[in-house]
Amino acid sequence: MAVLGYMAELGEYEREGHEEVGRLAAELGVDRLIVVGDTAAPIHSGAATVATWGGDSVLVTDQGAAVATLRRELRSGDVVLVKGSRYRTWDVVDALRADGADS
Repeated sequence: MAVLGYMAELGEYEREGHEEVGRLAAELGVDRLIVVGDTAAPIHSGAATVATWGGDSVLVTDQGAAVATLRRELRSGDVVLVKGSRYRTWDVVDALRADGADS
C-alpha cells in the first residue's frame, strides 16, 4: 500500500514526474494507492495507464481522508509507503504512529 502526495520539488517536470510515479507504482505491483490531493492527481491517472496492473487507486482530498482510508483498510502485517512533500504527508505518518502502527 502506498500513500502518495504532491511532490513540490519537481519544477517544470511536475505533471510528468507525478504520472511516472503512478506508473512505476503500478508496474512494481503496489496493490493499493491512496493519492492525496488534486495536485497529485497525475499519480492516480499514471497508475491507471498500466493495463496489467491488478491494483486499485483512490484519489482523496486531503491527509485526513487518507488517514480515514488507512484506518478502514489497514490490516496487521500490511506495509505502507508514505511519500510526498514533507509538509503534506507527515500528518499521515503521525496519525498512523498515534494509532500504534509500527514505524
